[in-house]
Amino acid sequence: MTRFYTLPAENRSYEEARQFIETVFRLLPHNTPLKKIQIAGTNGKGSTAAMLASILRASGYKTGLNISPSLIYVNERISIDGEYISDDDLLRYQPIIEEAERICGRTFGGFEHITAAAAMFFSEQAVDFAVMETGLGGRFDTVSAVEKLILSSITSIGFDHMHMLGNSLEQIAYEKCGIMRTGVPCVIHPQSNGAYSAIFSSADSLNCKLIDVRTCTVTDNQVNNTRQSMNIHVRGEDYFVDIPLLGEHQHANASNALLCALALRDMGYTNITKATIERGFCETSWHGRLETVKLPIVDCPIIIDGAHNVSAMNALAKTLNVLYPNKTHVVLLSIMADKDIPAILNQMLGFASKIVCVKVNSRAIDADKLCELAKAHYFEAYCADSVEEGVRLAARLSNGQGFLAAGSLYLAGKILSLQSSV
Repeated sequence: MTRFYTLPAENRSYEEARQFIETVFRLLPHNTPLKKIQIAGTNGKGSTAAMLASILRASGYKTGLNISPSLIYVNERISIDGEYISDDDLLRYQPIIEEAERICGRTFGGFEHITAAAAMFFSEQAVDFAVMETGLGGRFDTVSAVEKLILSSITSIGFDHMHMLGNSLEQIAYEKCGIMRTGVPCVIHPQSNGAYSAIFSSADSLNCKLIDVRTCTVTDNQVNNTRQSMNIHVRGEDYFVDIPLLGEHQHANASNALLCALALRDMGYTNITKATIERGFCETSWHGRLETVKLPIVDCPIIIDGAHNVSAMNALAKTLNVLYPNKTHVVLLSIMADKDIPAILNQMLGFASKIVCVKVNSRAIDADKLCELAKAHYFEAYCADSVEEGVRLAARLSNGQGFLAAGSLYLAGKILSLQSSV
């Protein structure tokens, strides 16, 4: 696919982003008003979006899903009922986007392009719902400029992108709350006191009803290496949730998706029933999160996970301790340079023994610098010149028993791409 949809971000204001999206829609020959469900948060927004979209599909609603980033192909970021947008459609939207840029008097980055393409595709295809994942923050995010919001959701808030969002959880939460709109309900994860303060203040000023995941009770959790099940009790009823997503952190994500579905049912979307909710959870597909894969270049299992910041790595550590108690892992690692890398490495002390460092893209820290930091944390660390070389080295270091790849969804995507390209 053309690099047009993966160009670097351009500095722009929210008003410029709104003008751009509105201009794109004016240029679109035929469009249907959207019913947008927007999800923001530091961690868990992708999993929550995937589960909710699956529930809506199982309920018979034509459902668009817009996520970021993609793992292998940019097309993965835009889908309807599980089918990715075609290359032809992406190419067809490019002249409209370029004309909108000409009218606006400026260029935009790949994220703005893909958001515009998603909005056009969902509108043209007359989806019943457009589930859209926020890119960064919320207050100035281009997804927030897409109309019309009918429900919002804020997942777990932690420290990430502090150079843009602020240095406290309250400041970061304030930016996430930028997705809220007057009178529109918002489902929220359990949060720190600072994050709650910003959320409550924003909701109060907008007369926005908050629906709190803490009203849900999770029981009877059962886990194996590929799936987990649980009962979620809310509103006097039990929902059986069976999902291909591992980790205790998925309890809050699943509860959030469930509460979103119930909020939509309250709005009059009565096709959403207990049976369709439970089927939607079971049919969820979401790659790169504690997923075990096999590659033709090595004869061992590889667990891939997109944990890319401190809180996500902490959640991964807890999950590995449950799934593989008292086991240390060889880890293939790549981390974006703007992350709190020492703190991420601290979270890995309980489960990693040997680390193979790679640079997965231009945004990632150099492999040799990451290797030095890992050694400073007393890991046995190695460098590899490519992901493929890193995979082979990690497999050897594990004595063929398998290894973990973490630190970035981009790394997970590179590994998945080796399944078909090698």
